[in-house]
Amino acid sequence: MSTCENYQPIPKFDFVDEPHDPRISVEGVARLQKVKQCITAEADYFGMAEWCGTNECGTTHCIGGWLVKLADPHVFTGPFYLGIVAVATTARQLLGWNSPCMLKLFYVYSWPIDLFERYREGLYQLSVRTDREARHAARVGLAATACEAIDRFINQYGPQS
Repeated sequence: MSTCENYQPIPKFDFVDEPHDPRISVEGVARLQKVKQCITAEADYFGMAEWCGTNECGTTHCIGGWLVKLADPHVFTGPFYLGIVAVATTARQLLGWNSPCMLKLFYVYSWPIDLFERYREGLYQLSVRTDREARHAARVGLAATACEAIDRFINQYGPQS
């Protein structure tokens, strides 16, 4: 008898829509529009690798991190830093949405494949550039890709017209 005979595979986790087709709130759409303004204006302080991280320009935030930071500018400082799970939950709540489908926006690997590939290429360009202007241009491209992801997310999950 094989030791693997009773092996049960781990179920595949898919990023699928929930049956009730969740929608983000009108306020959530307004917050995402503000995030787009911030990451466009402050591309050097945007990065999808961490909720709140650092680079040579200073503190960076991803889409979810910007949502939370705009709601409370002091959230990432001091002894009461929320931590990753609380930031994810807070960002979802700021959208008026408690669905796990939020992964489609907050994690690049859940974006539509064309945006994922464009973002990945932008990261590559950022990694091979050494001069400040070229690195800034790469960050501007990453921010533009994220803004397109936000627009598509709003089109798919925004309030029904």
